[in-house]
Amino acid sequence: MARIRLRHGGGGAAAAPQSIEGEGGVVTAEGREARPVMGVRGRVETAAAFLSALAFVLLLVRPGWIEALLGVDPDQGSGALEAFIAVFALCATVAFSLMARWEWRRRDRAVNTP
Repeated sequence: MARIRLRHGGGGAAAAPQSIEGEGGVVTAEGREARPVMGVRGRVETAAAFLSALAFVLLLVRPGWIEALLGVDPDQGSGALEAFIAVFALCATVAFSLMARWEWRRRDRAVNTP
């Protein structure tokens, strides 16, 4: 037999249940399956992953943008600085993506755990 637990809103004792938990996860009062909502932390991690991926692609497509933007050539044209920043951006993309994935899974488990 399925274990069912009602979740009530913050409106006091007279409030209608917002969702019902059963064996298949959380079902809202309208009969739809509830989906986890990404929190602020997950959104920040996703945005950071996107921005670092954008920086990585920008460095691959146009490696001289640092010199053009700042007007200086810190590596005297060798490209070592651009290569270092590209590797750093790639590592940051992977790290932020994994952190956002972990946050999404944590929220999904919190919603779908009876």
